[in-house]
Amino acid sequence: GGRDGLDFYRALARGAVRWLAPGGWLAVEIGADQGEAVPEVLAASAFADITVGTDYNDHPRTVTARHPG
Repeated sequence: GGRDGLDFYRALARGAVRWLAPGGWLAVEIGADQGEAVPEVLAASAFADITVGTDYNDHPRTVTARHPG
């Protein structure tokens, strides 16, 4: 994904309004070093209730977010 590895998440966030029902949830897997960047990308696209989940080694691994639609 691009220079910073986030192009996929930007495209997903932009397209989500077409794919999700109003108030629908998005869940993605992330790299261990993306625990701050991916939530920022989603917040910039109006997602709310953003949560970062961790794996068994306590590394950021998932992000869930609700699109207010």
